[in-house]
Amino acid sequence: MNFIIQKNLSKISLPLESDSIHIYILSVNDINIEDINILNETEKESAASFKFLIDQQRYQATHISLRHLLSYYGQLSPEQWTFSKNAYGKPAVSNLKYQWLQFNLSYSENFIAYAITNNQSVGIDIEKYRYIEDLQSLCHFSLSPMEAESILSIHDKNERQNKFFTYWTLKESYIKARGMGLSIPLKEFNFTKIKEKWHLNCNAVLHDNGSNWKFITFQFKQYCLSIGVRK
Repeated sequence: MNFIIQKNLSKISLPLESDSIHIYILSVNDINIEDINILNETEKESAASFKFLIDQQRYQATHISLRHLLSYYGQLSPEQWTFSKNAYGKPAVSNLKYQWLQFNLSYSENFIAYAITNNQSVGIDIEKYRYIEDLQSLCHFSLSPMEAESILSIHDKNERQNKFFTYWTLKESYIKARGMGLSIPLKEFNFTKIKEKWHLNCNAVLHDNGSNWKFITFQFKQYCLSIGVRK
């Protein structure tokens, strides 16, 4: 399985093969939000619902660039894309003939990350590294005991914080790929790193097999990014 990464709004080598995941990492500042008319009314209303202008603009930029990216892969103009949501709110392309085009997105402060696949469930999460005051409590609340121990046993404070975000983005990428959000209990699965590869371990309650998934995680500037895809 190939992860292909692009750090600007230009075409990755096409077509989108069934064993490839195309990843785009874009700066909000590089997206022209004057292109707002390509958004549908639901997207415009969602943007307007944010209290602060910067959050409105970030939402607009996220969905404007998504529409342009999808038009790289389908013979539709950006404003023609339509979307549906599942019971947990995960969006999907609903245009006939293009439902094979699956995507997921995430944003944190100034950067937006997209993952696009050909008929593969995918999740992506990006988080800016930041100080967490009560890291111990957060680890015990949101991670498995093994993951929490692997973080809290680290002596260096910065390394400890950074490792938390690695686990957190991995977990987010998995639950987003499953399309079930936080209805999946965070403690019912964990990640281990073996020979530089991340492995997912699921408890029986999740009705899933970790060997069916592949994950990567890496640092980008002051951000941590993880992608999970069903093989």
